[in-house]
Parts: sequence; C-alpha cells; structure tokens
Amino acid sequence: MKSKIKVSMSCIFLLVCGLPQCSSQSVQSKTTLCDDGGPGVFTLNADSLPRAVIDSVMNAAESKQASADSGQTATEASPEKNLRGARIRLSTDGTTEFLVLGSAPLSAGDASWFWIVRKDGARAAILLWAAGNCIEAKSSKTHGYRDIELLWASAGSQKTSTYHYDGKAYRLAHSKMQDRGPDD
Repeated sequence: MKSKIKVSMSCIFLLVCGLPQCSSQSVQSKTTLCDDGGPGVFTLNADSLPRAVIDSVMNAAESKQASADSGQTATEASPEKNLRGARIRLSTDGTTEFLVLGSAPLSAGDASWFWIVRKDGARAAILLWAAGNCIEAKSSKTHGYRDIELLWASAGSQKTSTYHYDGKAYRLAHSKMQDRGPDD
C-alpha cells in the first residue's frame, strides 16, 4: 500500500510540474498522463477512439500475446473494457496522435501499458509501446516529434526512460534506474 501511495505521489508531482501545452478542445492539454490519472485524463473510451487506432493496438504482438496468456483470443479481448485513450499533439506535421492506455489483460502486473498511435487519414501506426506508471511528452523534440519520458516505480526502485522519434517510431534513447529509500 505504501508503494502505491509513493507512486501516486510521484505521478501527482509530475502532473503538477509538467508544463501544459497549447491545446484545443479535443486534444489532451496535459503533458504528463498517469495510469491513475482519474476521471477526465483519458477522455476517450474505446468506442470513441478511431477504429484504425483500436485495430492497431489490438493487433500488436504484445496485445495478442497478453490475450493468449489470459486465455482469450484477440477477437475475444474486449477493447471496450481494456482500452482508454486521449488525443495528444506530438508534432506539427498534420497527423493526429493518440495515447492509449491498456488495462488487464493489456497491462503488466506492476505497470500499465501505453501505446502512442499516429493516425493519418484512414491509417494508423504504433509509434511507441511501453510499460510504466506515467508518460510525459517533453518540450524537446527529435525529428519534429516531442521526446517521451516514461516513469516506472516500485517500492524499492524507480526507472526513468527517455524515447526519441527516429523518423518512423520512438526508440529508447536512455534509461536510468534509481534505488528508492523509505522516505521517497
């Protein structure tokens, strides 16, 4: 229980310290989104996400494997129960990006699964899949797309991973693991 409080406090800190970006009504204005973000953060249920975005996530290798491990086929896994999302702005290239959050079985035991999916017309492509507790779109950019920072924390350690866009997808640029003490 104490570790969940610490993770929640870390996420609240990141939410408070994250710099809000300019936004329109339909685009998520927060730069940091956490799996326990509460109502209003992941504003889109699966039935509000574009079908191409849902199909991309549900057909991803990790989703198929998680569904199989839970005894479900990919068609039996219910996106309506397992996915929430938010429109986010990562570039100025005219495409739309979605941050999609998975819940069991589309998540890990100690972290949520996040997908960043770019939708361009009728097509959608996964730019990043990662597991963590919070994800932040940084103000710095690589190849025109905002850098992404992912936080994962447990009672004993915390890992921060930074991803840069390489022109096609996000790739891990660096990662830092830190031990956490009783006062963290």
